[in-house]
Formats: sequence, structure tokens, C-alpha cells
Amino acid sequence: MNFIIHLLTLFFVFFSSHSSAKNEEQSSYPIEFSDFYIKQTGKVRLVVAGEIKDIEVVGTFNYDGINVSADDVNQKTIRNYLVNYINDKEVDIVIRELIDGINANPGCENIISDCVPNVLPNEVSYSFDFDNNTLKIFAGTSLITKQNNKEYLPSLRSGNGLVNNSTLYTQFSNEASTSFNFSNKTTIGLPVGFVELDTQARNAGDNFDVYSAVFDTEFGDKRIVFGYLNNTGRSFNTTDILNNNADYSAFNLQFGSSQNLLKGGAKGSQQLSFIAPQDGQIELYLGNRLLLSKSVSSGRQSISYSELPQGAYTVNLKLISAGTVLIDDMIQVVNNNNFILASGDVDYAFNAGVFDTKKFRHTTHDYFNDVHTTENDFKRGYLQAKSSWRLAEPVILYSGITTNVDEHYSQIGARYIYEDLFSADYFLGYFSTGDIYQSANIKFGRLSLSAKAFDLDYNTRNFTLSNQLYGTNPYKNFSISYSKPFFGGNGYLNYNNYSSKNYYGINNDNSIVIEKPIDYIYNINALNNVLNNALNNGSYSTISNENYNIGWSTNIYSGTLTLNSNYNSNSAYDEVKFGIYWSQRFGKSVAGGLSVMTNNKGSSQYNNSLSLNASNDNWYANHTVMASLLNDDNDDNFESSLSGTYYWQNDKATVNAYNYVNSKGLLISSGTLQSTQVVSADSISLTKSNGNAFASINLESDIPISKIRYNLYSDKYSKSGYISGSENTILDINPYDQVLFSLDDVNNVEILSPTESKFVYPGTVISIDNVIKSLDSQVFIVSDILGKPVSQIRCSGNGCRGVEPLSNDGVFRVKFQKGSTFTLTSERRQCVFDKDEPKKYINAVCLQGLYHADDNEITQADETEGTLGDIEGFAYIGYTLNMNTVDALEKVGLPFKSIFVGKTQYIYVRHSNSYSSVQLDVLESIGAKLIPNNIDIQTLFTGYFYHE
Repeated sequence: MNFIIHLLTLFFVFFSSHSSAKNEEQSSYPIEFSDFYIKQTGKVRLVVAGEIKDIEVVGTFNYDGINVSADDVNQKTIRNYLVNYINDKEVDIVIRELIDGINANPGCENIISDCVPNVLPNEVSYSFDFDNNTLKIFAGTSLITKQNNKEYLPSLRSGNGLVNNSTLYTQFSNEASTSFNFSNKTTIGLPVGFVELDTQARNAGDNFDVYSAVFDTEFGDKRIVFGYLNNTGRSFNTTDILNNNADYSAFNLQFGSSQNLLKGGAKGSQQLSFIAPQDGQIELYLGNRLLLSKSVSSGRQSISYSELPQGAYTVNLKLISAGTVLIDDMIQVVNNNNFILASGDVDYAFNAGVFDTKKFRHTTHDYFNDVHTTENDFKRGYLQAKSSWRLAEPVILYSGITTNVDEHYSQIGARYIYEDLFSADYFLGYFSTGDIYQSANIKFGRLSLSAKAFDLDYNTRNFTLSNQLYGTNPYKNFSISYSKPFFGGNGYLNYNNYSSKNYYGINNDNSIVIEKPIDYIYNINALNNVLNNALNNGSYSTISNENYNIGWSTNIYSGTLTLNSNYNSNSAYDEVKFGIYWSQRFGKSVAGGLSVMTNNKGSSQYNNSLSLNASNDNWYANHTVMASLLNDDNDDNFESSLSGTYYWQNDKATVNAYNYVNSKGLLISSGTLQSTQVVSADSISLTKSNGNAFASINLESDIPISKIRYNLYSDKYSKSGYISGSENTILDINPYDQVLFSLDDVNNVEILSPTESKFVYPGTVISIDNVIKSLDSQVFIVSDILGKPVSQIRCSGNGCRGVEPLSNDGVFRVKFQKGSTFTLTSERRQCVFDKDEPKKYINAVCLQGLYHADDNEITQADETEGTLGDIEGFAYIGYTLNMNTVDALEKVGLPFKSIFVGKTQYIYVRHSNSYSSVQLDVLESIGAKLIPNNIDIQTLFTGYFYHE
């Protein structure tokens, strides 16, 4: 109808005369259509296409378009509505366009009410339905705001335990003293938060080192960490990158944002958001690969990044409704660990602490008693504030400031990525003393470039904030790497250039400053030269190193050929090396190797090796015999050696060992023992796995069980395996994750609590205590009274544990607890069988009208007592174990049917319009002898009896 009106209107307008502006307005349409084209003011319904929620706004409109009123109340109403769907910047543009006026039809050929225009990702389109008084807004996918529906898990926790990762390393050599290191990383779960300790004991100097000792807790999207942290790179949030290469070893308090307790994890908050104007099917493509397909209803929709593959790429999002493509957008996705913030989100962190400067206190020879830096004058207390902001999908901006009152350090940075083809980041730090730190990384395809520089201002040599963070020596480092397949192999090029300055000079207090004095402990002459230079005028010592490494490698048959050349230039010498390396496998256990290396000094080295290895599930051993010939200055030096590497593990620990001996008498032996102790309220266990959260599984069974299959599921990972049913089992699990733990009853057993779900924190030890009972199973061949296979059966009773169809012709496996009773039914028929029949397959017959054979209760298949089971005109009256009972039925001419199941005879009597008194007497007499005997034969057959 609207189309016809438009057509007629255009016809009249085309042939109308226009004598004046006023006459033109009055004569450009027939008077009958004036209501459509005369501007009128009123309220209209404004809605984002696809959404149910709408608002009323004031506007001036006609059939061709609408101008929204510009008054403040109207604009505020529109803004408050649109900010729920469209980003703030675009809302301003939309309001301005609505005030300026929009056309009713955005270019659709169908009627306005069904119009869905093609909208580009970063554009907005409109339609105005005059007949329905509705203004619709169609927003591109790039403009849609994400839903702020974040939920956080509680801070209070249960299942707390103690987890200690221990590593013992020892080394022996006949040319050096024996050494050992004992490292422990301990996590203690608390009702709120956890404590983490990282320590090491070593025999060198009888030292005991504490690398970290912190209390860590979270509540909602906030996190607090308090204690001592050294420069070990313990993660806090995405602002950590501002501390890269800097030493913030300190006793401090950290407070900031966190996504650890976010339901669904950090990736769950990252979404592709769009608004579906109509119900339809979503298809998401990466090239020709279909990543995801699902039906959606109209309105706001989202796709979580946890449903998408890792990487940076562009996807094609399509919404198809009734065969029409309503959305067809290309959207950039960055889904990697460097971009875990959702687009538009901000991370922040505040630190307050006291720097640990003990690394700058040199304990050396007495010669250095008067040699010191001015580190003791350094203000160790500091404050730091950092932030990161994901400005757009491929861009993150960083900023930070650190101050110790005397000095300030300001930082800015940015990271950008374009698909998997190009990425770049740059960070600049400026100290108030004039010192500068910079770093940059660029990756383009197979080419990678990296640069770092630390520039010091030597006008003052007091210990500064820049020295604390980046050291006491300025340096520059630049590197390039490139690789590319060619000639059937893989070629590579690496370049690295490093330069540094070591400073020595005189302070204002006439004390001598020497960087790295430890270098001179065993060389007094070198030290004297340094001191003389320092006393004379002070100077720098420059260290530089430039290295080129070019190579090519290829696989040939079961061997590998590698060609490599290396050029190294430093402050002391220049060297060019060239090498050829060949390795060849001879079966699974034997391998050989040959290498030739030479340099520009005239030295050459030839190596031949033969290796023998063996392994099984729990251990690995390798022995290598090597012969080496070194030709140096026309002198030939021959050396042979024997080495062995060994690895062994069980469920509780892993052991690594290395032994080496050569023909010159050198002997080296080392070994590592690693194990984790897991302590909960109920048990103490050992495991070979590293981690800070575990599940402790204890199974109680009435029979010996070799193994039970387990499954662990979460949003981030899944794993499965087998555990022994006879002993405690420890499984490592990832912290800050909702895990679902399940046991599978694949061994014909019953697991009373097969699943358990819990959120895991560091220091969590989930105790899973389960009871396993053995199950019996029996295969039944089931038919009805006519011998036809039944299609389904049901198992009832406390002991029944399931029915498994084995075929389409009435064969089923029934699982049940040992010694229990159960009942089989099929479509209101009880299925009877001989329980004493010890066969692999048991025949069962499903009969109508039966009572339960054991307790005389009506089965679930026949719920009304006294109901007739009508089988081709027969009624069930009971069963008997006496085969002579039914002889009387034959004598009085009563038609009956009997079904034998084992020694039991089930009896049915045909219905009749009349029975003789003799037949009735026989029925009553037999009914008293049948089981069950509570059937009232007189009542049961009253409707059919006729007395002569």
C-alpha cells in the first residue's frame, strides 16, 4: 500500500505547477496526501535496530524524513540511551545528524518497516517508518560498545594447602670444589589470598638467598601484593612491561587492577560485539575456514575471544537471515597474551616501597676498603604509578612515573600489531638527571629487529635512580634476525652489536669510583693501572662486540646437515669461524656425528661422535663417545671423552644426571632432583609435577581397580589420563581457573560423585574423596508376549545403574549393583526373566497386567491396581509354579494362555460376554491358588460374567 501511495504521489508531483514557494508547497502533492508531507511535530519511537528497548523522542517529521528536536532534554534522553550500544564519540555524531535531519529511506527497495540497509563497520545508517512512527538506528560493528557484564569470583576460598616445589642441584669436579644449590618455591593458601616464598641455599659462602616473600590477595577486580620482591619478573598485570630490563628489587606494597578472578578469564572479557537487526545465522570466517557458526536472535550479540584461535588476523563476520546477508564485515582480531586487555579497557598499578641496593655493595680484597660508591646517599624509598590502555584492537598505550623524591623517571610506550605480518613496540624512559632508557622491537614477516639503549649523564657520579634500575654502565644493543627456507633447507642470519662503557673516576669527596671492581681482584697490576688513570684524570673503558652468524640447515634422509659461518669482532680481537656439522641416526638407538670447524687464525678442530640411547616410559639414558683433534699453530692435540646423560621419573620425583670424563683426566659429575610436596588438611603427598595448585584424589573401592579415567576441563585448557584406584593421586591444575573434574566409569564400576567443579587459586589443594562400587552387568534379549523384540526398556530400583541398547532387535545391557534387585519395564509392561538362569544372554518377556513378582506391588508400568492387561482379549490373572493348576481351565472349556519363564507359568484368561457358573467357580478356585492371590476374581470378571 505504501508503495502505491508513493507512486501516485510522484506522479502528481511530476505534473504539478510551481508558481511560488508557497504555492509550490501547496501544489506539489494532492490534497489527499497532505498529511504525509506536511511537517508535523510529535513524539516518535527511537530504537537501535534489533533491540527491544526503545525511547520516545520529540521531532519534526513527514513521510520523507525526520529532524529530531535539539532541546537539551531531548539530546540527553537520546545520549543516555545510545551510550549503551554505541561508543561515546559516535553518539555525538549520531545526535548531530538526527538534529540536522535524516531521510526516511536509506536506499531499501522493500517497505521501510522491513528495511535493513548495508552498513559499513564504522558507519551508522537510519530509517524512519512514518506509518509506525518508528526511527531505527543501524550501527556498524566497529561502533558497538561491549556489554559490561563482568562477574568476579569471591575472594574467600576453601581447600587451602601448602605447595612446595623443591630442586636440589649438586656438581662435582676433580678440578674444582663441590657445589650444591637447594631451591624452594613455596605457596601457602590462606582463607583470603596466599603467601609465596622463593628461596635458595647454596654452599658457596654459606649463602641463603630470598628472592621473594610476599602476601598476595585479590578482591573483585583489585589486587594487593605486599612483601619483598627481587627482579624475578613476577607478573602483576599488563603494566609489567614498563618494568622490563629494570631492577625493581624492593620491599614494597603493590595495588592495582586484575582480571584473575574474572569469570571466564581475561579472554572472556574480550568480545566481538554486534547488534543483529533480525534473527538469523552467524558465520565467522578466517579466509575460507569457518571458525564459528550459530543461530542468534535479534539484538545485541557477542562472540568471546576464548572461542577463537590464538593470533592476530582479520575475520569475516556474516549475519544471514531468510537467505539475505544483513551483516558482512571484516573485523580485526588480536588474540594473544600481549593483548589480554579488552579493547577500551585500562590496567593500572601503584607501588610504594624501599629499593634493595645490596647488589651494589662490593665485598672484595682489603685493597678496596677505601674504594666505594656513594650508594649509601641514595634515597631508597620510592613511589611508582603505571597504566596501560588498549586504545583500539591493535594498539596498546603505556605510561608510568617513578620517583624517589630526589629524582623522577617518566615512561611512555606503545605496542601495535597488524595481523601476524607486522608488530612493533617502542618504550622511552626519561630521568630527571638527563639519563635515558629506550627499547624498540619490530617484526615484519620473518625479519625481527630489536634495540635497547641506556644513556648516562656522567656530569654527576653519585648513585642515581637510573643506576638502581638499569645499572651503572651505559650500553647500546642492536640485533637483527632473519630466516627463510631455500634450497630444500632453512637459512638464517643473526646480527648482534653490543657496546658498553665502564667508568672510573674521582668523586667530589676524593673517593675513587670503580665500576665492576670484582674484575680486578686477582690482577693487582691491572688495578694499579686503573687507579693511576683515575687519579690522573678519570676515564672510560669501552667494551664493544659485534657478531654476524649465517647458516643453513637441511634434513637429508635420517640425518641433518648444517653449514655455519660466524664473524666476531670485539675490543680484544677479530675472529672468523666456519663449520660443517653432520648428524646421522642409525635406527632408534644409535646416532653419529661429524663436525669440522676452522677459523682465520689457522686453527681447526675435528670432532667425531657416536651416541647410544635407550628409554622407556619412566627413564632415558644416552652415552656418547667423542674423539677430537685440535690443530693449532701446527700442533696437534688429540682428546677423547665419554659422557652420559640420564633421566628418570616416577609419580613423586624426577632425576637428571650428567657425567663426563676425558683422556686428560678431567672428571665432572652433576645431578638434579626435583619434587613437589603437597600438604592439605587431610594428607601429605609428593609429586613430580611443578605448579602451585593441585587436586588430591582419594578413591575408596570395594574391589581392586587398576585405573580410572579422569578428565579436567576449563575455559583455558583440558587434559585427561588414568589414575590408580588403589592409592592417592596428585594432579597439577592451573590457578585462577574454573575447573570441572570428572571420573569416567569405564571399568564397569559406579562412582558416587563423578564430577566436581571448583575455582582454583594459588595454594589451592582440592581434596576429591570418592567411593567406587563394583557393578554387575547382564545382557538381556527382550521380547513381548507375541515374541516380537521391544524397542526400549527401563530399569527401576535402587540397585539399577543404567540400560545400554546393543542392537535394534531387543538386545540390551543392564548395569546394576552386585546383590541388588531391579525391575525391567517396557511401555507399561513388566519384563520377566528367570533369575536363576546363569547365561551370558538371558531372555526376558514383557507382559501386560503383571504385578511385581516379589512384593505384590503394582509396577510403574501398571500403576492402577486391578487394571486389566488386555492381550488380544485375554486378561492376566496371576502366575503359578504348579503346572497342574491350569488343568481345571481346560476341563471347563475356558480359553487361556500361559507363558513359561523358567519354572514360572503366567496365566491369561480370555474375556467373554458370559461365563457359566461352573467356569466362574473354577476361576474363583484357581484365583485363590495363584500368585498374587489378592486379585478379586469376582470383581475382575464381573463385567463379563453371566449366571445361568
